[in-house]
Amino acid sequence: MGEIPRWLAGAVKTFGAECGAKLAGPGEPEAAIRTPLEQLLRAAGPELGVRAVFHDKVRDTERRVRPDYGVSVDGAITGYVEVKAPGKAIAPAALRGHDKVQWERQQDLPNLLYTNGGPRSNRRKNNGYS
Repeated sequence: MGEIPRWLAGAVKTFGAECGAKLAGPGEPEAAIRTPLEQLLRAAGPELGVRAVFHDKVRDTERRVRPDYGVSVDGAITGYVEVKAPGKAIAPAALRGHDKVQWERQQDLPNLLYTNGGPRSNRRKNNGYS
């Protein structure tokens, strides 16, 4: 797989430390990882040559959902991020209740990152899941 770029290793280390600090205090676990996740994703922009802007709770009236973030590049929404609490199931087959309904409504959003902050996330490109 090759060596992890230094910038990425540093960004992931910072993400872990920030999540740990926020999760150790009061508040909702899902909310605790939102800012560190946004910072981690934002760190990738300059390395990839893009300036991404993360817009909170972008409403999609057609699908009746409001993903945690809409991500715009050059003024156009190019993807979405849905954050779940650490440890919460994110595999589509494991979802129940509200989370299942929400996934069913969001699953066809372009460039969707569906994550609980852990090492596995559901990523949907325009042509399928990876």
